[in-house]
Amino acid sequence: MATTAAEIKADYPIPVYNYRVDIAGETLSFKEVEGLNILFETITYKGTPTEEKRGPDMFFMPGQPTPFEVIMKRGFSKSGTIKYLYDWLQTIKLNQTDKRDITISLCDEEGAPIMIWTLINAFPVELIAPHFNTENSEIAIEALRLMGDDVQFEEA
Repeated sequence: MATTAAEIKADYPIPVYNYRVDIAGETLSFKEVEGLNILFETITYKGTPTEEKRGPDMFFMPGQPTPFEVIMKRGFSKSGTIKYLYDWLQTIKLNQTDKRDITISLCDEEGAPIMIWTLINAFPVELIAPHFNTENSEIAIEALRLMGDDVQFEEA
């Protein structure tokens, strides 16, 4: 069991609420980031059944990496951030887009990055407007769905 401040800092899990998102050098605040997954297709190999076995021998191997899909949600505000995201989405034309590297940094209590996820060649595929409902008083949340080539992970 950790007893000193240094041991506690090293051994205890890091809370997820203190993070920073940088898109092409501009820091934006988001309420939620989900989908920082590294995923590979799975290839199934089947062998010929033998007399000892009733079914085929099967084994699995990793295949090609799949593109990532990340959804970032934020409170809708008048600050102009929606314009920045909308303008980026508008750069998309058939087979052309402004791909950007995005970093998501999980930070310690002083705001220094501990872990960094880098989204390589990210581009927006959907900007989701807030859901409107007269029966509730929640804040307006917009969402940005991104795809890209790769997710890289490193300790800061």
